[in-house]
Amino acid sequence: MRGAVNRTPIRSALALLTALSALESVTATTPHVSAGLLQQQAWSGIVHEAKPTEDRKIVGVAVEAIVGRTPGGSVTTDADGRFTLPTVPAPGTILQLTKAGYEPTRVTIDDAALKSGLAIAMLPERNDVAIERSGSNDCMDLPAPPDGVPGDREYARFPVHQDGAVIVTAARLPFASNAGYLYQLGPNGWVKSEFDYVLLRQPLPVRGGFWYVLAFGGGADLCSAWSLSATHPN
Repeated sequence: MRGAVNRTPIRSALALLTALSALESVTATTPHVSAGLLQQQAWSGIVHEAKPTEDRKIVGVAVEAIVGRTPGGSVTTDADGRFTLPTVPAPGTILQLTKAGYEPTRVTIDDAALKSGLAIAMLPERNDVAIERSGSNDCMDLPAPPDGVPGDREYARFPVHQDGAVIVTAARLPFASNAGYLYQLGPNGWVKSEFDYVLLRQPLPVRGGFWYVLAFGGGADLCSAWSLSATHPN
């Protein structure tokens, strides 16, 4: 009497062939699925101030992606100056950045930016910044000027983003000599500005993108009351 035929191996082989066929179908379509998913990945960048305060991140900047003439959605930078777009922008996409107190900025996305990310600099709006400082004892209130800058005391240090002029309108100087100096910070240290000697109400030209220092004094320091009233471009 013949034994019963065991059909289990046959069913297993058929199941394996079906699974392999399905796997080949999925593999063939996977590159298209992956490419679609890649376009859905988020993409981010950083917004910071222009030189000389490029390490200062800007919060609350509205960032809008524009493709052709069609504006897209807007996102806002966080406390670290970072913005995140919900999808990877296509090359040629324009980012339009706006925030009160800063000049509107437009940046075009290219392949390099897509690969390495993007850091965008924004210029503060052009205006004059007032300096009003005073104290009872310059020896206790004010530091000595940095290396390379003459004078007895550093009265002010400030960043300049826009070309313009520094104007000292009033100063109380408790020194034997009342000389004043304006110096600019360069890559190798402090150097004289175009007009380094300070006279009251005389415009002193400065260039955007640098730090400047105002120093006063020469000879004996009387260690007494001092003050400064001046303006500089932001």
